[in-house]
Amino acid sequence: TEIYTLSLHDALPIWCISVDRLGGSNYYYLDGGGKDMSETIREDLLPFFSRRPVGGVSKKVLILDEFQRVTDKAKSILLAPLEELPTQYPWVVAMFTTTEPDSIHDALVTRCFPMRFSPIQSSEMIKGVLRARPELVKYPEALELLADRSNGCMRQMWQYVQQHDLLDEPLTEELAAWMT
Repeated sequence: TEIYTLSLHDALPIWCISVDRLGGSNYYYLDGGGKDMSETIREDLLPFFSRRPVGGVSKKVLILDEFQRVTDKAKSILLAPLEELPTQYPWVVAMFTTTEPDSIHDALVTRCFPMRFSPIQSSEMIKGVLRARPELVKYPEALELLADRSNGCMRQMWQYVQQHDLLDEPLTEELAAWMT
């Protein structure tokens, strides 16, 4: 996964601040999700840019997850305000996550700082799942298979776990193979 952030020189202090400390009106999470978000962008996101941060913090954070799945129409609506962030909205830091860096418009890439993350080791993914879901410790082979098939992506690992939750069956190796 790669994260692109605009206004990096202003963004550095943000990495040390939890989202909870920023307060609900100081961050905006938008899931690319492949659906047309044009109305959401017009009605919610553009006003988010224009309002200054509240609660004693100096920055607001936009996280646009799975940018590769944002429709072209939504990207074109986003382009102008995102290009203006450093001058018009210096209090906003925008972050885009993507597994396809080519999906980010060149006009934005030139203003971004890419941050590349290495895949997570299977053993670390399993530890993370077991911290949150200790009852799954009974299924080490199935967890190993799910972790391997997740290709180092914790989000994919959690999607497999959530898929299993819907099935209401023991997490056998055979079920894990079928889910992946």
